[in-house]
Amino acid sequence: MTASSHQSGLRQSVIKGPVTYLLGALVSLPTMSITLIAPAIPAVRAEFDASYNVAQLIVTAFLIAMAAGLLFVGLLSDRFGRRPLFLAGAGLFFISALAGYFATNIIILIIARALQGLGAAALVTTGRIIANDIFDAKDASRALSSVTAMQSIVPILALAVGGLIVETFGWRATMAAMAIFSAIVLTQSAILLPETNQNRLKSLRFSALFEAYHTVLSSLIWHYYSLAAGMQIGMFYAMNGYMSYHFVRLGASVTEFGFYYAAISFGYLIGNLVNRRLGHRLSLGQWVYYGSYLTLFVLIVIWIFDHNASLTPALLSFLLSLIGFSHGLLVANAIISSLQNMGAHSGSASGIGSAAHMMIGAFSGSLVISLGGATSFAICMVVNCVMAIISIFAAFGGLKRSTSV
Repeated sequence: MTASSHQSGLRQSVIKGPVTYLLGALVSLPTMSITLIAPAIPAVRAEFDASYNVAQLIVTAFLIAMAAGLLFVGLLSDRFGRRPLFLAGAGLFFISALAGYFATNIIILIIARALQGLGAAALVTTGRIIANDIFDAKDASRALSSVTAMQSIVPILALAVGGLIVETFGWRATMAAMAIFSAIVLTQSAILLPETNQNRLKSLRFSALFEAYHTVLSSLIWHYYSLAAGMQIGMFYAMNGYMSYHFVRLGASVTEFGFYYAAISFGYLIGNLVNRRLGHRLSLGQWVYYGSYLTLFVLIVIWIFDHNASLTPALLSFLLSLIGFSHGLLVANAIISSLQNMGAHSGSASGIGSAAHMMIGAFSGSLVISLGGATSFAICMVVNCVMAIISIFAAFGGLKRSTSV
C-alpha cells in the first residue's frame, strides 16, 4: 500500500470533530502557559525575595527554550513521527508544571519553565502538522481556523481567571492548573490521535535544514514582515512581564488585573474577526502598515494619560484592547506576507519566524525590566513605542518591496 493510500485511509478513520478540538487544546497550552503566569509574577518575586530581573526569567526562559525548540521539532517529527513528539511535548509540559508547583527556589522554577518551553514547542509544531496530515486541504483550512479561534480565546480565559487563582490560592495554583490541563490533553492525545506521518524520513539531514534556513534568510521580504510581526508579538510578551506591576500601582487587585488585562486578548480576537471579514479591502502589506501606526498611536495615548496621572485601570484596559485589536489586524497578515515566494521552504520560513518572534519577546521583556520598567511605566512605553516605530518602518519596507517585485 502506498503512502498516499495510507494517508487516505487515515483521514477516513480519524474522528475529526473531537480531534479538531484536541489539536486546539494542544496548540493552546503554550499560550495558556504564557498568559496564566502573568498575574503570578509579583507573587513569585515576593515569595522568593527575587529581583525584578530574576523574576522576569520565568517568562524569558520559557520563550527562549520554545524558540530553540521551534527550529528543530518539525524535522524531528518528519524522522521519528508526530505521535512520539507531541506525546513527549505534552508529557514534558506536564512534568515541568509539577516541578514548578513544588519548586523550593526560583532557580528550580526558572528551569521548570525552560523545560515547559521545550514541551510547548513540540505541541505547537506537531499540532499544526497533524492537522495538515489528517485533513484534506478544504477541511484543514476550517480545522486550523477552529484551532486559531481557540488560541485567541484561551488567553482571555487564562488572564481572566489567572488573577483570581493567584489571589485565592497563591501563584503555585497556576502551575497546578497547567499540570491538570496538560494531563487531560496528554491522556486524550494518547487515546485519540494516531501516528499521522505515513512517510517518515529514513535519516536526519540537518544540512538540508540549514540550507533551507539560508534560503529563507536571503529573502528581504521575509526579513521585513517577520520583523514587523516580531515587534508586535514581542510587545505583547513584554507586557506580560511588566503590566501587572502597573495595574497594581493604579490600584487594581491581582484578580482585577487578570480581568482588565484580558482585554488585550479580546481585542486581538476582534481584530482577527474584522480582518477575516474586511481583509480583502486592503493588501496584506497595507494592513500591516496601518496596523503598526494604530499600535503606535494607542501607546502614545496611554503614555499621555499616564503622564497626566489620569490613567485608570479601566481606561488602561480599554486602550490595551485597542492594541490587541491592531495586533489582530496585522500579525496574521505580516506572517503570511513573510512567507511569500518561499515555495517549498515555507515550513522552514514559518519555523524561523516563530522562533524569532519568541526571541524578540524574550529580549524585549528582559530589556524593559532591566531598564527599570517594573517601577517606571514611562520606560515601558518608550521601549514599546520604539518597537512600534520599527514595525512601521519594516512594514513600509515590505510594502515597497512587495509592489516592486
